[in-house]
Amino acid sequence: MDVELVSGRFQLNGRDMVVEIIRDIGDRLRAERANAELEEQLRQSQKMEALGRLAGGIAHDFNNLLTVMLNYAAFAAKRLKKDPDADGLRAIGEDVEQILHAATSATAVTRQLLAFSRREVVHREVLSVNEVVSAIEKLLRRTLGERVELVVQLEPDIRPVEMDRGQLEQVIINLAVNARDAMPGGGTLTIATRAGPPVPAEDEETPDSSAPESGEAVPVGWVFLDVTDTGVGMSGEVATKIFEPFFTTKERGKGTGLGLATVKGILEQARGRIHLQTKLGAGSTFSLQLPATNLAPHSVVPPARMPSGAPRGESVLVVDDDDAVRRAICRILDGAGYLVHEARSGREALMLHERLESKLDLLLTDVVMPGMSGEELARECRQRQPDLRVVYTTGYATTTVIDRGSEKRHRMVLPKPFREERLLSLVRETLDQRITA
Repeated sequence: MDVELVSGRFQLNGRDMVVEIIRDIGDRLRAERANAELEEQLRQSQKMEALGRLAGGIAHDFNNLLTVMLNYAAFAAKRLKKDPDADGLRAIGEDVEQILHAATSATAVTRQLLAFSRREVVHREVLSVNEVVSAIEKLLRRTLGERVELVVQLEPDIRPVEMDRGQLEQVIINLAVNARDAMPGGGTLTIATRAGPPVPAEDEETPDSSAPESGEAVPVGWVFLDVTDTGVGMSGEVATKIFEPFFTTKERGKGTGLGLATVKGILEQARGRIHLQTKLGAGSTFSLQLPATNLAPHSVVPPARMPSGAPRGESVLVVDDDDAVRRAICRILDGAGYLVHEARSGREALMLHERLESKLDLLLTDVVMPGMSGEELARECRQRQPDLRVVYTTGYATTTVIDRGSEKRHRMVLPKPFREERLLSLVRETLDQRITA
């Protein structure tokens, strides 16, 4: 039985008296515990509902993308059998472009999830915002469709910024897709850049004024990127919730509710901000505010022109338990002129390494595999061959799967999915490293 002792002192006829009362508080405690359990059940229910919306939105997006890839691959195969002449090959090329576009969109979905969970690998570099916008303009026009006019207004000679190129592209594409959805009957999307004046150091609106590390960009003002649509706009109530995780104005199954939350997270990670101006029935403007830097930007190089270096007869062992992925990697490396060996598991790779008469130049292995991880495999191989270079591939966040003391000078990380040019470039870079004891 749950009881509570209550005592009190008083005087009666000049004498000190003590009164003690024992009360049964079982009902009250049971009610409090029941309320606490109900609150926890409500929180869990809300979490599950949010996860359900997330899973439903992701499943919807991926199912659409997989439908495109599966069917356009089938179209290409049928056309190749039916019409292998020049006209047929041109049509196949168009189908393959659709497959690549869908695969690129699928990549953006996974990047969005990783960025939202703060587990995406960030590669900060000095960028020209104008150059990044120009580089993805063609993709944006294809994404927006014929009913939406894209207007690009780039102010010349604005300073560069320092952030991850892929994340900046993702932010722009996310905002463009949202704008498209806000204009179901068509309209105009304007993407404009402009320079902001340097802000005094004492002003609270200055970019992060903490002392930068050596080689880090120094904030010297602002760069603004405005994304404006002529769509339906938002009410004040919706506008206050628009950056909340899992909040979406789209119908069930048509959105994850992570797009704008991810955009905000990316900008905060880059020491920037995002502002919204909107009015119901009068469109919306999202203004991205990024700290400028005085460092020189890197040029955007089209992927097809990325130098991969010339193979010099090096031997590469490729290890991945996914047959399709492993074969694709081997096909790329073999076509580039490398001597390629392959294995589907760590154990198989170790046995192959022992049988090879000559040394390996590079181990290219997936990180997460059944039985033996890529890191365990690399350690075993390097006991036999200390100077072995290693490239890890992974579909997970590399910060969560490679963090146990691997020596950086002996390994590189290649996040999946990747394109041929990136694979060849990283392999060449790794093989050209000078390894010291």
